[in-house]
Order: sequence, then C-alpha cells, then structure tokens
Amino acid sequence: MTVIFIGPVVMLHVQNLVRKKHEASEREKIRAMESDLARSQFLFNMSHDIRTPMNAIVSFTEAKG
Repeated sequence: MTVIFIGPVVMLHVQNLVRKKHEASEREKIRAMESDLARSQFLFNMSHDIRTPMNAIVSFTEAKG
C-alpha cells in the first residue's frame, strides 16, 4: 500500500522539479535575449553618435580642400 502512495508523490515531486528547471531556463533565455537587444541598441547608438560628427568633419575638410 505504501508503494502505491509513494509512487504518485515521487512523480509529482519530479514533475515539479522539471517544471521549475524549465521555468528557470525560460527566464535565462529571456534575460539573454534582453541583454543581446540592449547590446545591439547600444552599439547602434554609439555607431551613429560617432559617425554623425565624423561625416560632418569629413565633409567640411573635403569642401575646404
């Protein structure tokens, strides 16, 4: 009788552990995607912020030359 009761309890415990592991994995995946998006946005902004004045300097020097 004890085996009949313990079997489902163990199964529920294992399912709970698997669910928690899956949820943690999903959270890490979302964090990684957010981090990648933030990095991409930062690099895009920095590239734009550097290119804009650089283009003005290049245009100005070419017009004088």
